Amino acid sequence: MRVLAGITMTSMVISGWSLSLECCPCKYRGLLGMLLGLPYSVSVICCAGIAYLIRTWQFVFLIGASPVLILLPISL
Repeated sequence: MRVLAGITMTSMVISGWSLSLECCPCKYRGLLGMLLGLPYSVSVICCAGIAYLIRTWQFVFLIGASPVLILLPISL
């Protein structure tokens, strides 16, 4: 199921990115493409910074899973 979720998520992100760039005027496509990739780049930098500050992988995993652990009881 995890592989299936990863494949479908990737296909949705790529198609959404392509559609948003096609709907944008040619003048702003470069800027929009960079702005659409910015949140992913910032999150990778933040995750690397957190992992550098917290040395044990168990705590890094717990911090990474904490949004899901918080939202799971709310969604049920």
